[in-house]
Amino acid sequence: MIKKYKILTQVFFMIGLPEEIPEDINATEKLITCLQPDPLFLLTFVPYPGTAIYDNMVREGFINDRAWDKFVFFGEEVSWCTRHFNSVDLMRMRKETCRRFYFRAAYVLKKISSLQSMADLHYYIKYGISALKSF
Repeated sequence: MIKKYKILTQVFFMIGLPEEIPEDINATEKLITCLQPDPLFLLTFVPYPGTAIYDNMVREGFINDRAWDKFVFFGEEVSWCTRHFNSVDLMRMRKETCRRFYFRAAYVLKKISSLQSMADLHYYIKYGISALKSF
């Protein structure tokens, strides 16, 4: 119904939870594609100190170091791993999922067809270049 009335939607998803397996990531990506949000915010799970999950991950040896600058949702690196993914895999999966979402033909064509001014075009070109660098 939201799409019918052309209401913009945004979604927030999180990947990289401690017990998540590759099939969970694939299911999340399929749901994102099905929902076709206008912007997608894909976050990497962060085990914040003081939480039960953080304590469990320390106990199980999944927290590699306590580089606090890496404890952010949109960081370039994480300093932890999970039962099924190392730290490099976690970041790679987030970037690849974002890349597949934002650079699919349907999304690009939708954005092009919604342009209303040269300022819009400039914004999307600038955003696309930035996205290429971060994804």
